[in-house]
Amino acid sequence: VKSKMPYGVTAHTREDEENVYLFVENYNREAKDVELGHTYKNELTGEEVCGKKKIDGYQTLILSRRKHN
Repeated sequence: VKSKMPYGVTAHTREDEENVYLFVENYNREAKDVELGHTYKNELTGEEVCGKKKIDGYQTLILSRRKHN
């Protein structure tokens, strides 16, 4: 994630040999915008996401990207 998270939004990463997984969780009732530092695949929808992404209230995003070797 490229910038500081809005209040009530957290981001955590996990990695394996090939991928970085980003879990973004919004604990607020209202939607918030987060700035992504890379292009990711939304693991739930299959869509490619990058730049500013709106995360709905109480939503979790599960994103992944390939590691650069």
